[in-house]
Amino acid sequence: MTEKTNNCRGECTNPELDKKIEIMKTRLKKYPKVLVAFSGGKDSFFLLKQCVETLGKENVTAVFVLTGFITRNDRKRVEYFRELLDFNLEILEIDLSTEKKIMKNPKDRCYHCKKKIFSLLKETALKKEIDVVVDGTT
Repeated sequence: MTEKTNNCRGECTNPELDKKIEIMKTRLKKYPKVLVAFSGGKDSFFLLKQCVETLGKENVTAVFVLTGFITRNDRKRVEYFRELLDFNLEILEIDLSTEKKIMKNPKDRCYHCKKKIFSLLKETALKKEIDVVVDGTT
């Protein structure tokens, strides 16, 4: 069982988690710039925040990809997180309705959708001379 201690603000700390975060930050420091695949969810925001804290705002680009599957709530969460953290955000649109491998709704549709989105993210990173795309999906 992991030992947990309380800090002065009443939050729990977890030494094992703290160690993992430090390992992540050490790995991030290997890159001068990163592009964060930002979904507007808590996991990608956590990663984005760690990137900004580690590399500085000027070296981190968060990219939110708009598709026909994105809801108003997804967009609202992006704006909510913008209020919590000052970061560079780029919004890209992609039309997935022309992708037969997605629109036929096969079992592997999520694979094809992610492949299309991450191809766009990789292309964007190359244009911006960013060596790595990071993703906070769990």
